[in-house]
Amino acid sequence: MKWIPLFVLWWLLSNSANALFALSRVQSVAVQGILLCEGRPLPDHQIILIDHDKLDPDDIMATNITDQRGYFFVRGNESEWSTIDPMLIVRHKCNDGGIPCDREWRLGIPLKYISNEGDVQEIMNMETSSSEDRHTQANRGSGYQKQRQKRYVSIDRLHKIDSCSFEWLLIIIRSLSAISNAFHSITRIQPMQSKKMWPISILNAYIVIAMVNAANAFLEQSVRVRGRLLCGSQPASSILVKLVDKDNGPNPDDLMDSCQTDSGGRFDLQGNSYELSTIDPEIRIYHDCNDYGRACVIHVFLK
Repeated sequence: MKWIPLFVLWWLLSNSANALFALSRVQSVAVQGILLCEGRPLPDHQIILIDHDKLDPDDIMATNITDQRGYFFVRGNESEWSTIDPMLIVRHKCNDGGIPCDREWRLGIPLKYISNEGDVQEIMNMETSSSEDRHTQANRGSGYQKQRQKRYVSIDRLHKIDSCSFEWLLIIIRSLSAISNAFHSITRIQPMQSKKMWPISILNAYIVIAMVNAANAFLEQSVRVRGRLLCGSQPASSILVKLVDKDNGPNPDDLMDSCQTDSGGRFDLQGNSYELSTIDPEIRIYHDCNDYGRACVIHVFLK
């Protein structure tokens, strides 16, 4: 009789897994574009297409390398019972100030570019270099679709600076001074007293380490983004652009800065936020470029 509950639990879990697998569907995404740094092509740069998952690790759907023109094309698919959350990761060295590590952009892909198996694949275009009209052709099963490229996002610079506030620097300095004084006091006491004082000294050291970690926790983190918006080959003026720190859970997103593009489509945003962990900056572009009368928002994730 003891095995009956275990058997029922195993049966429910196995059937639930089979039900979710039956409900899953193959979803695909395709992205192409030209990677530029202030108008110059960026060859041999890695492009990664992922399905962003909140609980389990992200799934890599496709990878590619930009050619000598900076051009790339990635297409991948993933089986999920819910709608996938595709992102394009661009690892680059544009305006990195000589830092040896690659910098990374995370660009969110709108839902309209997600296709189910058997549907016509619509390609998301990220090209920003040329103004002439071109046509791309996508093949998915037996269907073809021709579309005109729309180039309306060109991010020139991305500056991310982590700085510690003056108050926390004072705490760190005082903590280091306390560590130094503790060790000096240990070396001055007698051997018999030293054995009795060791537990207290170790406890003080742990407290100081905790204070240092707390000082490093709350960092003022700032981001600056400058770019130009185009709709086709024409500047997109008077477009609202926001720089936010995206927070998960019930905590609302923090607005760090906002502005409207000028007559040339240019914008310049800079803001900061205090967080325990690394901030998750995002640009939100509220535009009406080829939206067929519907309000449209582009989310550009920066990392």
